Amino acid sequence: MNNGPCNNVTEDCAADPTNGTAICTCKSGYETSVMNGSCISKFIDQSNLYSCLHGYILLIDIDECARNISNCDLQSSYCVDIIGSFLCNCKTGYLVCI
Repeated sequence: MNNGPCNNVTEDCAADPTNGTAICTCKSGYETSVMNGSCISKFIDQSNLYSCLHGYILLIDIDECARNISNCDLQSSYCVDIIGSFLCNCKTGYLVCI
């Protein structure tokens, strides 16, 4: 689906009813960056952002386990951080983790 000039991953696109130009708004879980106005994850500490040269993107891995934002069931599993996501691994004695 074409999202116009908006970023399909982080922004929703709507048309301005007065002139038809695109209006990009941050999707749920994202907020406007203080650095450049783009939408970034709400879980990034904006006080430590670095700017990039035009055309480059800075990717920051978020440790969901350390921030306690995973959905692992801590009774039967434990959180393992991986780049870009996390895994819920079963504790000893459990076969299927929910």
